[in-house]
Amino acid sequence: MIRYLIKNYLKMMGRSPVNVLLFIVFPIVLIAVLSSAFSSLMESYERKESFSVGYIMEDDSIFGDYMEEIKKIARENDVTFKAYDEGDPDKLMKDEELESFVIFGKDDYVIYKRTGSPTEGMITEYILTAFMRNMETYREGMMRGMEVPQVELDVSYPDHMPEVDSIDYYGKIEIIYFVWCGLICFAGIIMAEKRYKISQRLLMSGLSVTKIYLAKLISSTIIVSACTLIAALATIAMFGVKWGAPLKSALVIFLMIVAALCMELMIYYICDNMVITIVISFAAVWIAGFFSGSFETYLFSSHPESTKVLFPIYHGNRAIVELASGGRSDYFMSSVIYSLSMIVGCSILALIAGKIRRRGRA
Repeated sequence: MIRYLIKNYLKMMGRSPVNVLLFIVFPIVLIAVLSSAFSSLMESYERKESFSVGYIMEDDSIFGDYMEEIKKIARENDVTFKAYDEGDPDKLMKDEELESFVIFGKDDYVIYKRTGSPTEGMITEYILTAFMRNMETYREGMMRGMEVPQVELDVSYPDHMPEVDSIDYYGKIEIIYFVWCGLICFAGIIMAEKRYKISQRLLMSGLSVTKIYLAKLISSTIIVSACTLIAALATIAMFGVKWGAPLKSALVIFLMIVAALCMELMIYYICDNMVITIVISFAAVWIAGFFSGSFETYLFSSHPESTKVLFPIYHGNRAIVELASGGRSDYFMSSVIYSLSMIVGCSILALIAGKIRRRGRA
């Protein structure tokens, strides 16, 4: 009996144009809009292989004696310092294609950072700051006549997430966001069942609350999964989105689909009102998406990490993006565990609520 119920649900959901729009068309449209709108922001995350820094050295500057050493250290890190006699730093950065500019005063310096190149500005600042710490020791040794070793700057680059452009970011994030709106695929069916009291007839036919719940969950999971797969393939064909570690990525998304549907079914089984269910579900998903990088990228968001990790969408977003950019993610297991916990917990609560409501109607 449950097989026929699943089959009928699949037929009804498969005929609905809303599912095609919500899980295929809307994500693609939103990917195109957001990736275009935030392309310049995401490009600023990329570090150029090499770049140039302009500088002006005042005549009585103490840095004049160390400039060759600074240039040598900078060259080792693919940074070139170019000397200028005078000029406006902002104009020189624009005309000479410099990523930052430094004015060395008598005993201090001022760094000008180019808009759109924050990474290069921070590298320039780090090189000079680190050199200054070593230079103090060097100067004191010279003044005392001590033999001081040559100043060396140890610059290292710890492991970090590879660059992610706007297409690759939003091409995954928006698909994940719409996955959490899976309630829509069966909302019309549930409302029709309630209007014509089909649920009561199903229960009278011998189907248990558990079997009816599973029929709804399995059929909606199949529909949302199929639409999501089509949308993901479309992003590859249309935008060239790169999906890394396909099996792991597919597992993360599939479990999120099931978790989202379980959560929304639980809300419905508890409140027994589809309008209220939609309002609560969409409010929860929007809030979770806001903190999880569905709109403002989690790469640059100012929300504290302790807040982000409360939401399952954040774990899924991090896992999918990092699997594509670096081949691995520390958030893969946390996403899987979070989704499985939701699936089990929400299903238990939904079934308990459904059985209590059934007894109340008996």
